[in-house]
Amino acid sequence: MKAIHEIREAREKAGFTILQLAVAAGVDPSTVWRWENGKGKPQFGGISVLRDALAEMINEKIGKLADLHDRVQSIKTQ
Repeated sequence: MKAIHEIREAREKAGFTILQLAVAAGVDPSTVWRWENGKGKPQFGGISVLRDALAEMINEKIGKLADLHDRVQSIKTQ
């Protein structure tokens, strides 16, 4: 299943664990592991739940990095 492999790749590139994604998506970590490793297929809507949770996690991480960047810039200008 192409979509689940893309989610796994994005999760790994963003530095998130299966546990973090599972908690954010509200599913059991073993379920995410099975999906990512081809041991099971998500039911209808499962891919969307993971995709949306991962997108939210990435956006939150980007926001934190932007805040950190702003703080560093303000220190530099002092």
